[in-house]
Amino acid sequence: MSLVNGYILGLLNSGAGIDQNGDPAPLSSGWSDPIPANIRANTRNTTGTYTGGRFTVAKYTAIIDGLEFPYTRVRLKTDAGEELGEFDVQNAEKLTFVNRTKITV
Repeated sequence: MSLVNGYILGLLNSGAGIDQNGDPAPLSSGWSDPIPANIRANTRNTTGTYTGGRFTVAKYTAIIDGLEFPYTRVRLKTDAGEELGEFDVQNAEKLTFVNRTKITV
């Protein structure tokens, strides 16, 4: 990885199905270990307002080493520990020539 400036964590879901007694098993979820990434903001607009508050519209691209990325929801953090937010994965493009994956959220 050329420049690591943050981390990406993937949402892990487990359970859900039928347990040994034949009863529905609850879905449990948690976050993967932090994956070093190069994170770049495509769009970050903090001017959104609504009655009683403000909101941020953001879109990011993250590049990680390796081609395996099975997650559909991620959490992005900077290398300083600031949380950028939780996002649905829009696209995970495999860059096979350089053995990396480009993730758009």
